[in-house]
Amino acid sequence: MPLKQESLRAWADIDLQAVISNLQRVSRHCPAAKTLAVIKADAYGHGMAQVAEAINKANAQGLTEVDCLAVATLDEALSLKRQLRHMPVLLLTGYIEASQLQSLLEHNIEFVIHSLAQLKILLNNSARLTQASTQAKTLANTPVQSHSPRRLWLKFDSGMHRLGLAEDDCVKACAEILALGYFDELVLMSHLSSADDVTSAVSVAYTDNQVKAFTRCYQKLLAQLEVSNKIQALGGEHSSSTKPRPAIKLSTSLCASSGIVALQECYDYVRPGIMLYGGAGSNAVDAEALGPAMTLKARLIAIKTLKAGDAIGYGATYTCATDMCVGVVSIGYADGYPRSANSATEVLVHSTGESARAKLLGRVSMDMISVDLSNVPHANVGDVVTLWGAGLPVDEVAKSAGTISYDLLCRVSAREPRIYSH
Repeated sequence: MPLKQESLRAWADIDLQAVISNLQRVSRHCPAAKTLAVIKADAYGHGMAQVAEAINKANAQGLTEVDCLAVATLDEALSLKRQLRHMPVLLLTGYIEASQLQSLLEHNIEFVIHSLAQLKILLNNSARLTQASTQAKTLANTPVQSHSPRRLWLKFDSGMHRLGLAEDDCVKACAEILALGYFDELVLMSHLSSADDVTSAVSVAYTDNQVKAFTRCYQKLLAQLEVSNKIQALGGEHSSSTKPRPAIKLSTSLCASSGIVALQECYDYVRPGIMLYGGAGSNAVDAEALGPAMTLKARLIAIKTLKAGDAIGYGATYTCATDMCVGVVSIGYADGYPRSANSATEVLVHSTGESARAKLLGRVSMDMISVDLSNVPHANVGDVVTLWGAGLPVDEVAKSAGTISYDLLCRVSAREPRIYSH
């Protein structure tokens, strides 16, 4: 039964068409690149199942050409495969034990190798590759598609120093992967740490150094693959009884949302995340060019007239300088609204057919906030209040709260119903 908004104290309107429109913007910006839609963390709080289904339908209608859905946990990957068994899924963090690798192979889920420990597990379980490929066929009751699991992602640490192999280890890993004779595409990937800041000379220089390191590693792997593929083409390293492996393709993926905007080159695969949901993710992005996918809303539940000298909220951190009209809004930190939001943070009050901004007053409580209604003289109890989204960019609110849009979107709690529109 559909939820009625008039009965809700707080909720999130999710505009799935905005996600598709933002994907199309990415494709126009990087027309030659394939797109991995990053929908980890419940699609940044928007609902992974719903966003995945919207993307799948858009692909079927020819509106988008998303090559793969990317997530961060095995549970997310398995859930997506149960929902959309033929859609390619990539587990960005890979596996930590052999049983997880087996599960990935059996369910035809692609994975990232970012450590020597993972590589060792793969090599020790190489016999399972062909076996799991056959099992995946049975699970899907259809021939295994060429994209997976024959495509392997190798992560290079170009300077973020979080996940990824050093350059020499990437070269060694490439040789070991080639020797398996199983994968037909190897994607060298990395992650930029500072591409979100194009105004800082230090950040720009650091990004440039990461790009140079990535290019150097790619060139070493490319030379290695070219030699190996040439040997295979000549029938070397194989007896007459051994079937030569096919040539392996080397591809690249460096750009997530901020890199897509900051760099001139998109590489072979792009990985938009926050961009899909309307967050800028970078000071190079015009947030208004992206459509907000989430609009978080609540209601005015009380209106009070306070006197000069009256203090508001816990800790009495705000004192009225003059007599003023104050509204109480039905949302707080238990709903995911940031407790760090200060008095410069604004909300958007919708009253009598008009919308006006109102500033936060005092501390954010667990279930409520107080706002200055001086600019909304005709406000009424029950009026809708936008916390971020349409008309109030989430990046703006995040900046006032001393955080980032990723944080705000992901922290919206489960007690806020998501209401979807297409």
